[in-house]
Amino acid sequence: MKLNKREKTLAIVFGSFIFLFLLQRLALLPFTEKLEILNTQIESTETKLERLLYIDSQKESIAATFSDMRSFIEIGKTEEDALSVIMKKIEEIAKECRIGLLNMKPDTTGEKIKETYSARKIEIDIEGGQREIAKFLYKIENSNYPLSVTKLDFKIKDRDKSLMEADMDVYFIYFL
Repeated sequence: MKLNKREKTLAIVFGSFIFLFLLQRLALLPFTEKLEILNTQIESTETKLERLLYIDSQKESIAATFSDMRSFIEIGKTEEDALSVIMKKIEEIAKECRIGLLNMKPDTTGEKIKETYSARKIEIDIEGGQREIAKFLYKIENSNYPLSVTKLDFKIKDRDKSLMEADMDVYFIYFL
């Protein structure tokens, strides 16, 4: 079958279109799809990396915040654990201030203030000098733990030695 020049040109153009179509569908399309998938993965990885770099740049700030909150984390998971940690801390403060700790009695009834936290009371009887008691009160109020002295009653034990007794209620907040 003989084709004239016009038909040959048309057949070559038509064959070229079919060849290019098949080349695009069979060879180039899978390559471009794979390239798009890789670009998407690269973008998501870059986003994660930027987030991690930001967190890394905030490492010192996060560590400082964590160290500020360490005392709250140490308190414990249950109220009994929290109570023992708080009482131990009060004993440490009393020892540091050279205060005699006569009695420390936790109140068994917890006062629930909100759904997220409750207040517990510890009754404390101490003896010591005026300066030591003042230092003890200052350290209790300014400790890293959520402590607050509410009721305070002083009694003079020995005027010559400047020895006093103090009865107080210390409240601490326990986060549920």
